[in-house]
Parts: sequence; C-alpha cells; structure tokens
Amino acid sequence: MQTTTFHIEIPSDRSDLIAIATTLSNEVKKLIAADKLKSKKSAPSLEIMRFAGIVKGKAAQNIDDIKALKIIDKKYMKKRYGLDG
Repeated sequence: MQTTTFHIEIPSDRSDLIAIATTLSNEVKKLIAADKLKSKKSAPSLEIMRFAGIVKGKAAQNIDDIKALKIIDKKYMKKRYGLDG
C-alpha cells in the first residue's frame, strides 16, 4: 500500500479545523477519482476480450450448425437420390 504523510499543526480554531478537514476530503476525492480513471483505462481491453469471447462462441455455434446441416443434407441426398454427398 502506498502512503502519503502529512505534517500538520492542528489549530485550536474550529473554522481552521473545518478548512483542514475539507482540504483532506477533497484530496481523498481526487485520489479516488484518479484511481477510477486508471481502472477505466483497462475497461476497453476488457470490453474487447468480452467481445472476442462472444465472437468465438458464435463462430463455434455456426460451425456446429453447419455440421448439422451437412449431416442432414447427406441424409436427404442419400434418401432422395441414393447419393453419398
């Protein structure tokens, strides 16, 4: 885990404490946003991989369908014309 060290003097004034807390909160939000941006960069590659999986699945399904049609066609040709196709 990467850490960032802050050296601050805590003031006794309430408004100063609120300002420091607000600054820290904003910095944390920036870090979280930057981290989300990094994870979004990898999202296109994940999308490409998901799409490739879909294409591969469809191709396998089409090959199975073609094989089934060839078997049906062979049976039909043999039955109808007595031919081996």
